[in-house]
Amino acid sequence: MAEYKPNSNKFKEEQRDDKIGRKVEKIIAGSAKLKKKSEIKKFVGLFNQDEIRDIKAHIVADIIIPAVKDILLDTVKTVLSVNSQSSDKGYSSKVSYKSYYQL
Repeated sequence: MAEYKPNSNKFKEEQRDDKIGRKVEKIIAGSAKLKKKSEIKKFVGLFNQDEIRDIKAHIVADIIIPAVKDILLDTVKTVLSVNSQSSDKGYSSKVSYKSYYQL
């Protein structure tokens, strides 16, 4: 029976490394130091990914979108009320000088 070459990723990487001629060497001289986690990352680490997605969805759907809608509606109401008041002011602020010039 014919002998077949392995088809694993490990074998392919070894073959590629042998062809290129590079070997894995240590880059640093001492031991590696890990960064300390920030308080925010520690807090987020308490939750799993599904809970984080649910929290994001809640914040977007229940807080941000209604707030943006309210801002847009208030802006439209303000613009419409300014336009309606400006047309009323034009006629009501007119002063009739007719009585001053009658003799």
